[in-house]
Amino acid sequence: MKTTIKTILLTCLALLKFSLVQCQLNTNDKVGLSKNSISEIDYYLNQLGIKSNCNSISISIYHKDRVVYDSTIVNEGAGFVETDKNIFRIGSVSKVLTAGIILNMAKNGLLGLQNSVNQYISTNYPDDLTLKSLGSHTSGIRHYLYQEEAQRKKNYDNAYDALELFLNDSLLFQPNTDYQYTSYGTNLLGAIAERIYSKPFPDIVNHFFRTLQLSDTHVEEHHTFSPLYTELYDIDQRIESPKDISYKWPGAGFRSSTSDLVKFGSLFFTNSKFFPDELLEEVYRPTELETGEKIDCGFGWKIDFLSTGGFAIYHDGEIEGGHCHLLVLPEQMISIAIAINRGGNFSITEGLEIADIIIPLENKRVAIKEAQRQKQIRKILASLRKSIAQLRNALVEGALSKNTDLVDNSFQSGTWKNKDSLLKDLNSNPLVETSTNLDVQIKGIKNGSLTYIDGLNYSKILNQPTFIFILRKDGWKLFSIDFQQ
Repeated sequence: MKTTIKTILLTCLALLKFSLVQCQLNTNDKVGLSKNSISEIDYYLNQLGIKSNCNSISISIYHKDRVVYDSTIVNEGAGFVETDKNIFRIGSVSKVLTAGIILNMAKNGLLGLQNSVNQYISTNYPDDLTLKSLGSHTSGIRHYLYQEEAQRKKNYDNAYDALELFLNDSLLFQPNTDYQYTSYGTNLLGAIAERIYSKPFPDIVNHFFRTLQLSDTHVEEHHTFSPLYTELYDIDQRIESPKDISYKWPGAGFRSSTSDLVKFGSLFFTNSKFFPDELLEEVYRPTELETGEKIDCGFGWKIDFLSTGGFAIYHDGEIEGGHCHLLVLPEQMISIAIAINRGGNFSITEGLEIADIIIPLENKRVAIKEAQRQKQIRKILASLRKSIAQLRNALVEGALSKNTDLVDNSFQSGTWKNKDSLLKDLNSNPLVETSTNLDVQIKGIKNGSLTYIDGLNYSKILNQPTFIFILRKDGWKLFSIDFQQ
């Protein structure tokens, strides 16, 4: 009898302890916000989930010194309910995590951002291609082509071996003279970390993030699985056999929770003591090219200057079965992460709208309107960049005249006489890098050297030639190339 009473008492105590812990966890998920703010963010989360037509969505917010909001919900048919599966594929948000590892190594004197890549790994690149060049996308190293991604099947054990995919390719331009977004550049940063630590990239990631007590963050290894992984979807179809992404671990191969991401983002607050000021400046300050032009990209992060006079750093990630956005307002000490388990199109606009719920931002509506305009521009130019990459590849293979998926029916093959100069101009991406000051209107407006006409045509006038692309229902098509005499 005594044994039975003792067992009952112990069971009751255990249940009480469990209930208290659960209560504490639930309270910490949404602490430091008013009830109205919590209700508004809950509603925003649900509506964004519906708008994104996703199976699962997560939002976390870090403000000042703590996580003030953390919720992951899943659509079970009748609506969204809370779930414990909160570790998403985050795509190119991986780049800022790899940048954090490199910055931490710089803090500890293991490397220098201004040092040549050749100091750590022997390449055919010029010595002025630095770690800073890699982190700011000014290296001239190409991005992977979409048809390449579709064919990837090889599994890699480390980042260095995956360099075989691009290391022997020519640069698109001389380092630090232009901007070209590239995941391969970040892959090279990961390989440099491996050389210095003498460890494979997954081990480096695990050690760094466990030190930060961010246990949800790691690279996705093809042979491992966590019960906390979100299922992956392509629109409304579950992906049963996702592609191996070991070839792009440093640039796009991480898994993480939004809670981990916002905690990581807090390391980049202006009052953060984790990184010294000179390294934070490498993140906050736009990169200056040798031409004197400044691009809105720091080391690892994109930069957006708001109409308030303040600034934001952020990154988006798009990958098979996932879309993610990480936004940090360093001066306001806010970090926001959003993730879903399918492709999506949210970005800094949604991040600012959530920040607007937490603290009032001066001229906040103007800032959000500007962010929406920039989002529209980025979406248009991203699709154009994809077509240019496909076109460049077709030119290299000499298959442009046969590829009706890339060109309009009215394209004239007589322009082939200047193929080499065309290829040179395409390699410098003349069509896609003037988006900062581009003003998009319904009727079309000419601004600088980029013309937007009736929502259909883009043309870029150099000395020669003129390129005209038309946006069809199935994507951008090359319409004509006018070689001026």
